[in-house]
Amino acid sequence: MNNWQKYLYLITVLIILNVSTCSCVFAVNQSGRKTQVTADIPSRYNIRLFGYTAPNAIVQANGIRTFAQVLSDKTGYFLIDPLPVADEALEICLITIDAERRSGFPFCHKLPDTDKPSEIGPILLAPTLSLSKGLIWQKQTAEASGQTIPNAKVDISFFETQQTASSNTEAFFRTLSKFFNLEVEAKGIPIISAESDEKGNFSVNMPNYKALTYRIFAKAYFDNSPTLKSQTLVFRVNPYFDYWWKYIFPKIIFFLIFILLLVYLVYMEAKTKKLRRVLIRFNEKKLRPFGVRAHLRFQRLLYNFQEYLRSDQK
Repeated sequence: MNNWQKYLYLITVLIILNVSTCSCVFAVNQSGRKTQVTADIPSRYNIRLFGYTAPNAIVQANGIRTFAQVLSDKTGYFLIDPLPVADEALEICLITIDAERRSGFPFCHKLPDTDKPSEIGPILLAPTLSLSKGLIWQKQTAEASGQTIPNAKVDISFFETQQTASSNTEAFFRTLSKFFNLEVEAKGIPIISAESDEKGNFSVNMPNYKALTYRIFAKAYFDNSPTLKSQTLVFRVNPYFDYWWKYIFPKIIFFLIFILLLVYLVYMEAKTKKLRRVLIRFNEKKLRPFGVRAHLRFQRLLYNFQEYLRSDQK
């Protein structure tokens, strides 16, 4: 192939790419603010996405060579219009990131088999969810909190999972702890309901009466329609007996050993008086000479300081 043919082939490819590339700009007016996103995407067609999520949250739409990002308004409403869709994209996934930088569970929707502009919505994105503590002891307090659509009902669901013991000793004391928690083992955990405030915040106290590992997720309702479920988190309640065994019992054992050792030393001293003789010898050979040397050094320093003051006055 000659050089001019190579150049002609290269120019033809560049022209085709330039024609198939669409420079798209879209803007959304949100509570007096304007969010503008620009992209150069080889697009097949445009779609319009809208729905509800937490207020002032980041909503991202992702696909193969497809991306857009907007902010929801104070009511949680968001709008992405238009969203250019690449030829390779088969589905669009939306995710919300709230003001506390917590991410919700992604929502993925298969794209329609059409080359015409279409609309998808309303989409009710999943609440965000986080735990104040991932591990607590029985009777301790912890809470689950998150953000979702304002003034919406929120259901917190719990699923119990069995804890696996890491050693035979742990398995033994976990079995032993059940004898101290018979009444709480019989209790069930219903779905805990809450309601988000005008800013979309919600929180509930975690169950702490049953020593188990829980899987927890949240789901909100907007006009009696459920949202997607949130991320599933793991929450563990350890038996209070384990706390005593791991933290309190070793201190008690150490204290008892110390008392027994002290009693033994007192008994042996009363019987042999060996310790008294050792202390007397130490006082005569070490402690008293050290005191005398220290006193002489102090007197010498005091004398030198007084002589310095006299010479300075002269």
